[in-house]
Amino acid sequence: DDVALMTYTSGTTGLPKGCMHTHLTLMHNAVGGQWGHSGPESVALGVVPMFHITGLIYSVLGAVYLGSTTVILPRWDRELAGRLISRHRVTHWTCIPTMIIDLFGSPNYRSFDLSSLRYLSGGGAAMPQAVAERLQAEFGITFAEGYGLTETAAPSHANPPERAKLQCLGMPIFGVDSRVVDPVTLQEVPTGEVGEIVTHGPMVFKGYWKHPDATRAAFFELDGKRFFRTGDLGRIDEEGYFFITDRLKRMINASGFKVWPAEV
Repeated sequence: DDVALMTYTSGTTGLPKGCMHTHLTLMHNAVGGQWGHSGPESVALGVVPMFHITGLIYSVLGAVYLGSTTVILPRWDRELAGRLISRHRVTHWTCIPTMIIDLFGSPNYRSFDLSSLRYLSGGGAAMPQAVAERLQAEFGITFAEGYGLTETAAPSHANPPERAKLQCLGMPIFGVDSRVVDPVTLQEVPTGEVGEIVTHGPMVFKGYWKHPDATRAAFFELDGKRFFRTGDLGRIDEEGYFFITDRLKRMINASGFKVWPAEV
């Protein structure tokens, strides 16, 4: 329960706030990589920045936990990424959809051997339907979108790779209780109705460093559990898959980077 890491995120004011993560909250999602059928034999392409929570969990902590291999790409380069996947027989790649689109835009992409890829996942921005269908048609790969925030140590939701839905956040991973509530009354809304996505689980952060008011505003009690308010609007389908529809907060999403109007 000791604080192990403080990753910084932005609030509606545009001022960065430190998210207090403990050994426990980080460990849950380091283990969570196995949701994507990872193991010691896995070879991942580490291209998501490691100073972001997703890169830290998937390329560093998860790899150490699994004893797997990470091929590190210091900065995004579509030609180099294609060659590294081919040369090192990369099996797992967590990225943002913009990278896939850019890789498809390479005049050399047909020369890349992507046959080793078993699990292609990501988030941060929605995967366009046409690109996801092209991935399936040309390479037989289903892009398994996931969802999470700095406050949830990266994934709180993921698509099961054997039954992923396109343009979908997936379902809560193990140990996670996530619901959709009315943003005003904080009561659950019926299946299919839009509301705020809220999450309870062992990977949820403990609070914002030296921001007690922001911490209080980020949490509420429901059915005796402490839920984190994500600020994202979404809905749940009849099979328990979550879909995002909008943001409660005024934030610009530029290729997965979160930009606040106040900063601009």
